[in-house]
Amino acid sequence: MPALIKKFRFEKLEFLMFVLDELADKLSKQGKDIIKLTLGKSQETLHPAIIEAYIDAIRDSEKRNLVYPQGLPVLREKLAEWYTAMGNPTKAKNIIINTGTSPLFKDLFRFLLEEGDEVLLPHPYYSVYHVSALLTPAKIRFYSVNPKTLTIDMNDFKSKFNPNKTKLVVVASPGNPYGNIISKKELDIIMSPENMTGLTRK
Repeated sequence: MPALIKKFRFEKLEFLMFVLDELADKLSKQGKDIIKLTLGKSQETLHPAIIEAYIDAIRDSEKRNLVYPQGLPVLREKLAEWYTAMGNPTKAKNIIINTGTSPLFKDLFRFLLEEGDEVLLPHPYYSVYHVSALLTPAKIRFYSVNPKTLTIDMNDFKSKFNPNKTKLVVVASPGNPYGNIISKKELDIIMSPENMTGLTRK
């Protein structure tokens, strides 16, 4: 991994979301009426009960000293119950709590991808996907999302998918930045290996 980091040209890659976020803050300080659609965080005021829970956790040494890499067990149980109640049977052991998608994607990409593997990303893409892929030795390939129909170009997807090399595929619904919602038909094609065989690759 150190050799890979040396090859990584950080100066060639700007995380544009943060560039736009900084610009939005600057305009806001100038008195402009700005609605930020950059970082995935609410601009609304936190509920007082949430604020009190934060303060309580900081004051309570038993709470602030808890260390669970996968997330608090009670929180994972509650999330599993919620997803199950929504019609998606889920077990707590399959839930991971993280500080955000960025560290989770980075860790997963580095854990799953090796030399000779390929990762398939949507295009256009959320910057974290690309940066996470760049931190691995895998080859990066892109499949297209049509900006007019907001659907995945399935011919393009199939031509880029290699059953022998593609080890990780990022499928986002809603997509970022288009907000496209993946249909059941699209998902069935993506999830069915038989749809990916005997295809000519670009």
